[in-house]
Parts: sequence; structure tokens; C-alpha cells
Amino acid sequence: MALNRVSGRSELLDKMGQVGDDRDEPPGPTPEPFEMFYLREYPKVVGLLHGLLGNRLVAEELAQETFLVAYSSVASCGVTA
Repeated sequence: MALNRVSGRSELLDKMGQVGDDRDEPPGPTPEPFEMFYLREYPKVVGLLHGLLGNRLVAEELAQETFLVAYSSVASCGVTA
């Protein structure tokens, strides 16, 4: 899978906002917005990957790709993010 470098967090969040915006909200309690989850967990994921890989740029790219895949998966399940 080719990684397309996302220049920053705001661009990544903009990309996430483009996935699955045409679905209806499910009934019941609203899950935590994905943006809040991303902002809270991204530094932890980058730190873990940086520790494992020893390369900060690669860690950031992999973290961004991971969150895009996670967001796409959540969106495809019909969960509002």
C-alpha cells in the first residue's frame, strides 16, 4: 500500500471528514467524535511507533495511515464519527 504523505494534522482531519459523510446518524447515544479520539491518541501512537522504529517521520506517516484506515472502517460500519 502506497503512503501518501499528509502534511499535517489539519489536512489529515480534513481527509477524515471526507469519508462517509452521506450516512444517517444511528439511534442511541452518540459515540465520541473521531476527531477527539484522534487528537487524544495520535501522540501516543506516534510515540510508540517512534520507539519501535527509531524514525520520527516514518512513525508519523504510519500513524496517519493507521488513523485513516481506522476512520474508514468506522465509517463503513455506519457509525457516526
